Amino acid sequence: MTENSLSFESASISLPKSKRQRREVPIESLCKGIKPNGDQCSFCSLKDSLYCKRHAPKTTLISIGTDTWNKNMIDSSTNTEGTILDITTANQIILEFINDKVEHEKAMSELIELYNILRDELEELQSI
Repeated sequence: MTENSLSFESASISLPKSKRQRREVPIESLCKGIKPNGDQCSFCSLKDSLYCKRHAPKTTLISIGTDTWNKNMIDSSTNTEGTILDITTANQIILEFINDKVEHEKAMSELIELYNILRDELEELQSI
């Protein structure tokens, strides 16, 4: 090498790295999936789909016996739209409904008791 030539290996020039520019995704193209923290997914949805690759429902083909047709089943763990409940959540909701019904029945029986007492008192007053 000559004295005037530059050696890139020996040069210790560090060029500033440009930061990655985030591309704005139109709202209508956003994935409809919900992240674990409750926010909507910020990725772009796949072509002809409502979801990105991460939130797309996974389908599996199951051969049933000797039948030649296959049944599509959706894995509910990937469902982020809120249309399919997992069994634990469904059980909790059912128990809440049962508790609400019991409370309403207690309130109704108390109101019927009060109604009967007031009716009896009204009959007494009318007989005087």
